[in-house]
Amino acid sequence: MADRVRHVTVLYASVVGFTEFSEQRDAIEATHLLSELWDVFNAAAEQHGVEPQQTMGPHYLAVCGLAGLYLDHAKRTLDFSRDLFKILQAFNDQHAGDLRLQIGVDSGQVTAGIVGLKRFKYDVWGPAVDLACDLHHAAEPSAILVSPHVYEQVRELYTFVPGSKLERRHQAPLETWHFRLT
Repeated sequence: MADRVRHVTVLYASVVGFTEFSEQRDAIEATHLLSELWDVFNAAAEQHGVEPQQTMGPHYLAVCGLAGLYLDHAKRTLDFSRDLFKILQAFNDQHAGDLRLQIGVDSGQVTAGIVGLKRFKYDVWGPAVDLACDLHHAAEPSAILVSPHVYEQVRELYTFVPGSKLERRHQAPLETWHFRLT
């Protein structure tokens, strides 16, 4: 049952190289380390007013503007994404890792609510989640790729480099931009 439809900013990230990283450890240690990383990501999300939604193995989904209504949710999400790179670098330094992040960010409509009859789960879905996921897949490791929706909201605040056009099934190619981390 959906309980909200909102315009938000969605961040979809993957920790590239985590499978190889975890294969060098026993299962308990790998699970503990991934949990440790998500805990630090979640703490940073809270500082920026971003709401972690779910993790799926090395994938991380967060939304800004769903529970807390902000006028600057795209900015908050990009500031959060910058922090994720700093957090991952510290994690790599501490655990001798070579993990990288691949991130896609879109602003748009999502639906959120409780789904399931026996095993309830709060879930978020919709065009913005789909596009953030597609952008994340198109992003190079160690990069953040944003949609035109995000670019238009924050282009005056940050430096962007044009990306390649994103080909999407049954849709016109979409302009993309790389968010500069420096």
